[in-house]
Amino acid sequence: MRKLIVYLAIAFVAISFISCEDIIEPNLAKKSITLIAPSNNTSTSNTGQTFMWEKVKGAEQYNLQIATPTFAQVNKFVLDTNVTGTKCNYNLTPGAYQWRVKAFNNNSNTEYVTYSIIIDSTLNLTNVTVILNSPKDTFAINSTTYPTWPFTWYTLYNATKYLFELRYQGTTIFSTIRYTGDYTFDISSYNEGWYDWAVQAQNDNSLSKYSTRKLIIDKTIPGTPTLILPANNHTFADSLDITLQWNRVTDSGSPIKDSVYIYSDSLFVNKVSGNYTSTTSLLVSASTLSTGNYFWRVKSIDGASNKSNFSSSRKFIIN
Repeated sequence: MRKLIVYLAIAFVAISFISCEDIIEPNLAKKSITLIAPSNNTSTSNTGQTFMWEKVKGAEQYNLQIATPTFAQVNKFVLDTNVTGTKCNYNLTPGAYQWRVKAFNNNSNTEYVTYSIIIDSTLNLTNVTVILNSPKDTFAINSTTYPTWPFTWYTLYNATKYLFELRYQGTTIFSTIRYTGDYTFDISSYNEGWYDWAVQAQNDNSLSKYSTRKLIIDKTIPGTPTLILPANNHTFADSLDITLQWNRVTDSGSPIKDSVYIYSDSLFVNKVSGNYTSTTSLLVSASTLSTGNYFWRVKSIDGASNKSNFSSSRKFIIN
């Protein structure tokens, strides 16, 4: 009995150690972050900057800070934000700045790496970039549900107005002058398809280059999915994983994903699980379902939030 207790104690310690190891995140304290752009000591008249750095393995987020003129002698903290990716767009007014980035997770962080940048004062917009804010590039919208949508961009200190354009197949089909960094646009009357929206900064002396993003208007409801496997009323042993498979109707609109629902009743009241997937199959682990009868069905949803009808349902049995 004493030996058994000792063995159990050792096993418990070993399991505890493994479990802790599984949840401990990588230590970033000895790692370093590499800044990419803008390069150190850059001097430019372009107020719109894209701050970029290399990915650090094990990092969950990055903290980006911008101060003027330096972090050692701060007159103003311009920006302090956490970013999940490895770049951030921001507009600066003329002046001297320093920017720095550190990577972090729940347990540790790297040291900051700092670069300097100078934004020269100029009224010439020729080499200046307008940074677009929203909607993101290749954004899909259902103009029936959302007939209007706000388009926004960052304003420039040396611009007095902005030309907003909507283009279809390279041809401008709508334009308007704006004096602010936004325009709520009524797109309900436009047909489905891919469009470009563009913004140009202007003043009395010069024009900036156009900044553009793509937009898709998608009003079409996706086709109804068709279930393939398993066959209706198929029986599985309770130790086996189950693969659900179906066909999706494709179209030329926005990307389509599927919602897969499993219920424990034929009336679809008691939902056991719901999954959202870009593939046309789903692996259901044997450990997630007990013995009994299950019913499943699928619905397609596109990038513009158009939803198909539910597929027919099928039943499978676990015993």
